[in-house]
Amino acid sequence: VVMFALLYTLILVPIAFSYLPPLTVKTVKDSGFIHRMLVGTADLAWKHHRPVVIVTVLIGLIAALGIPRTEVGADFQAYFHDDDPVGVDARFVDQHLGGTITIEVVAEADDVRQPEVLRAMERARVYLQENPAVGTAMGSEQLVRTLNERYMGDPEAYVIPDTLPRSAQLLELIIGDEIYRDYFSTDARIGRLSARVNGSEYRQLGEHSEEIEAYVVGQFDGLARAEMTGLGKLILNLDSYILSSQIRSILVAFITIGLMICLMFRSLRFGFYALIPNATPLLIIVGAMGWLRISLDVATVMIGSIMLGLIVDDTVHFLARLRLEERAAKAEGRNWDLRTPLYASGVGTGRALLTTSIILAAAFWTNLAASFKVNQNFGLLSGIAVCLALVCDLLVLPAVIRWLPLRKEVVFKAEETSRSTAADTATEL
Repeated sequence: VVMFALLYTLILVPIAFSYLPPLTVKTVKDSGFIHRMLVGTADLAWKHHRPVVIVTVLIGLIAALGIPRTEVGADFQAYFHDDDPVGVDARFVDQHLGGTITIEVVAEADDVRQPEVLRAMERARVYLQENPAVGTAMGSEQLVRTLNERYMGDPEAYVIPDTLPRSAQLLELIIGDEIYRDYFSTDARIGRLSARVNGSEYRQLGEHSEEIEAYVVGQFDGLARAEMTGLGKLILNLDSYILSSQIRSILVAFITIGLMICLMFRSLRFGFYALIPNATPLLIIVGAMGWLRISLDVATVMIGSIMLGLIVDDTVHFLARLRLEERAAKAEGRNWDLRTPLYASGVGTGRALLTTSIILAAAFWTNLAASFKVNQNFGLLSGIAVCLALVCDLLVLPAVIRWLPLRKEVVFKAEETSRSTAADTATEL
């Protein structure tokens, strides 16, 4: 989509304008509200650059304190509002039918009907069922026990047979039935244990997932090859997947963006400047998620990489204008005092940055009308990140450049010693 938009802008838009009548050039009023706001922002960044940077750092530190409080994981039932039919039905299943999430244990051996394998499955089932989050559990061994009881007509016969032939004989009675296929493979090499977990309590399993899996799989040591799987196992591992994905995506995005800007401007200092307005909003957003108890889940985990791809545009516009002002001063032999190009960059590009940011934020905030909380959280946080990025580009970035220019002021040889003031230059733009 992005590449298509680029081609459309570079090729089709100029062609379309060529068929239109000439545009009337309009002069932007210097006294308008937006112009005054942009000039005021540039003044604040130049005259009070230290307080601006210090306040930004303090906000970042407060946000950073909230990062350890951020909950990593997906609570699927929390995605629905209390009156949502899907959420209501899920809670009913949890309360009355054992649970909405399943944990599967699959055991494979030469013949899982062997008494030792069935007893190992029984130990694993009992262990799982003792967990408060597990509603019901059913395994291959229970099917054999039930058949033995029914065949013998004696409740005391609800036990695992002592011999393989006896178990095989009982299962031959139902080998063509669906219930047999639910818990045994046709060749009896694979058996199954299925536990249903309460959707609102499955996070308790996640805290001890490694311990649970080690115990369950360990019951089959030397008897069969066992593996824990199913939706429940996926959810238990989802926390680590989400965290690793967040770290990896943000690192890749930062490195890529930094390198591209360094190559584009042929300057390491511009690459350093670009990271400030892009990293600060993400730091604040992730920290705010911790303070507001918004989980880092399958939706919010995408905010980092997506936002970096969007908000870097404003940074590039600002830095590109700053570079143009620097080159123009050198070409015209004007004095380079840093203030003039910073004002010109902020006022000259600020209107475009403000417009695009408002459009992006408004588009993301339309998700607030969604019935799915995942979409609401994603839209809310993304829109806030865009607004924070705008503030960082127009206020924090100039303040940092003013405080840490990374280069001494340069005075080019000028044919004329006089120069216009920074405010006049900004007004002319």
